[in-house]
Amino acid sequence: GKSFEVRQAAGLLLKNNLRAAFVSMPPSSQQYIKSELLPCIGANNRAIRSTVGTVISVLFQIVGVTGWIELFQALHQCLDSNDLDHMEGAMDAIYKICEDVPEELDVDVPGLSERPINVFMPRMLQFFQSPHASLRKLSLGCINQYIVVMPSALYMAMDQYLQGLFVLVKDPSADVRKLVCSAWVQLIEVRPSILEPHLKNVTELILQANKDSDDEVALEACEFWSAYCDVSMPPEGLREFLPRLIPTLVSNMVYTDDDESLADAEEDESFPDRDQDLKPRFHASRLHGSENGEEDDDDDAVNAWNLRKCSAAGLDVLSNVFGDDILPTLMPLIQQNLARTDDESWKEREAAVLSIGAIAEGCITG
Repeated sequence: GKSFEVRQAAGLLLKNNLRAAFVSMPPSSQQYIKSELLPCIGANNRAIRSTVGTVISVLFQIVGVTGWIELFQALHQCLDSNDLDHMEGAMDAIYKICEDVPEELDVDVPGLSERPINVFMPRMLQFFQSPHASLRKLSLGCINQYIVVMPSALYMAMDQYLQGLFVLVKDPSADVRKLVCSAWVQLIEVRPSILEPHLKNVTELILQANKDSDDEVALEACEFWSAYCDVSMPPEGLREFLPRLIPTLVSNMVYTDDDESLADAEEDESFPDRDQDLKPRFHASRLHGSENGEEDDDDDAVNAWNLRKCSAAGLDVLSNVFGDDILPTLMPLIQQNLARTDDESWKEREAAVLSIGAIAEGCITG
């Protein structure tokens, strides 16, 4: 009967205390906590459901699969309930477990007839067709966590998963579209052979996503070009897309109000060497991490990975793969942008300078 704010705060305090205290509690207290959490999975308030999912994930990491068989029975019942709150609450908990310890769901458990992931996978793939964006997002987010470890449950369902991605790339929810692009980037990085038969189709869809009205979707799509080249896929597969890809990358390099521009940053003493922004060899996306593994808060605004820098990095990589072959498409764009003299077009001129910096090494002869 307490207010949502009090219940949520209690859940977060519980989570923080479980880490230190759970293992030393009397078994009756442990059992009480576990049994009281399960009915809250389908709470009718989303904030409470989310907090419960966080607490369940932390507790699951402490007790393991075998220490909480009832959890999987409860999650299974929630997924089959057809009640949105229960389905969403269960998927939120599963997502958080997948995010932290995905391999823990891919083990044989005494007392369960199937590995948990084998039970959840078909249900998550069904949710790709759910009318509720929250379920599409959570289910896709869960499955994406398994691309690297690739359990047999996903490997055996790969065709269904890929077909689902082809449908969801046009999803009305930007969060879902972003996860589709993330899936393709991860697949090209760690399982390129799986994408190879679909590569032309995927590349076309990624090129469209690179122009998405949502910048985060466009950024996720833009990661694909560096990833494609980094895994040494046959470059000829990209060649036919260059006449459309290069203008897209240059267009995405034009400064927007969300970016830290060279002009703004020059007033900031913490601004790093200008060469860094012109020649972005530091492909520090959240997938690849920064090269030295260290972050400096003062430089966060300048060094924040964004669509502009990712596009420059993509152009950089393409110039190293294709060399002077990209110049017939790129140089007219650069010359056109540099030739503009009106005050409003400084952003296009700056993008042209950024482009020259990006290709300085790859196209040095041309």
